[in-house]
Amino acid sequence: MTESSSVKSMLYEHLTSLDIEAVADKGLVAILPIGSIEIHGFHMLVGTDSITVHRIAALAAENGIHCSLSTLLRVCFRE
Repeated sequence: MTESSSVKSMLYEHLTSLDIEAVADKGLVAILPIGSIEIHGFHMLVGTDSITVHRIAALAAENGIHCSLSTLLRVCFRE
């Protein structure tokens, strides 16, 4: 990580609250990945969207972008 040796990761779930405060004090932006759990048909995982956004966030973090923990938008059930 280039901007601070005190912050150990770009993924917020790997940081303490003090680490996140240090990032916020610098005015840096973080990505908030939002996914969902929903049915995409019987052939796909219900967590496809969540898995995808979590992986995109991990790739962004590897490239120096701060990322918050992935958040679920809603849960959909088949009626």
